Amino acid sequence: QFHYFYLEKATQQFPDAQVAAPAALAKKLPQLDIAIKLDNDAMSYPNWPSGLQPIPLGGTPKVAETLFYDSHSRSLLLTDLVFHNERGANLVTRILLRIFAPTGRPSRSLEWKFLIKDQDAFLESLQVLDSLKIDRIVGAHGRIIEDIPRTLALMRSGKLPPPLLAPEND
Repeated sequence: QFHYFYLEKATQQFPDAQVAAPAALAKKLPQLDIAIKLDNDAMSYPNWPSGLQPIPLGGTPKVAETLFYDSHSRSLLLTDLVFHNERGANLVTRILLRIFAPTGRPSRSLEWKFLIKDQDAFLESLQVLDSLKIDRIVGAHGRIIEDIPRTLALMRSGKLPPPLLAPEND
């Protein structure tokens, strides 16, 4: 429900494209033709492309975030659940990133502490990730993430666990 500012212009630029967006966005943009209304509680949608699995996050009614798993590339696609930012381009961006999403490593924004209203529903919605073969996580913010086990733990807890150390040779 946050990343929609250029959606209307995009629909004008690509008039044959179908819009898939959170159902709640229809209230903010009633003039927009949303062909597929994503719902935090629904797991399947009519006319959905094969190989792209939507994974709605439960317990987060204000955000309506949906993750997507692309089975062809074995990529998990997401918008705001995890950031992997570089250093900000200017002072204001660097300050905001320092507050909300640390740079240089995968992180979950501090906002999620307030956005997750039902922790059990949130964690339950992430369980499906354990059965997927994920090679990379592609987020809307920052670099591609390839450290899947630690990032999945970060998604659940909000904290990035320390890296596993390789056993020493005896």
